[in-house]
Amino acid sequence: MTLELLTYFVVGIAFDVLITTYSIMIIKSRWFIAGLLSTIITLIGSLVLYEIITNTNIVTNAIAYSLGCGVGTSLTVYINKRKRHEQTSSSNAD
Repeated sequence: MTLELLTYFVVGIAFDVLITTYSIMIIKSRWFIAGLLSTIITLIGSLVLYEIITNTNIVTNAIAYSLGCGVGTSLTVYINKRKRHEQTSSSNAD
């Protein structure tokens, strides 16, 4: 069961990294990458929803997945914030 919860947590992280990256690609008007990510996100979301619903540990799996999603979003936003800060710092040095 611990491996199962860890798997849901890691998939949640990956899922929200994709969603946050998808949002960034839309903002940057990168339509092809956004479309590709949308397809992958829909596929993963459908599979995870099916697995959570058909599994007997629905509450614990959903919590592990949700926590992973929160970590994935936070991680991606943090990384992108650092990248923007580094780009701003290097352009100010010029």
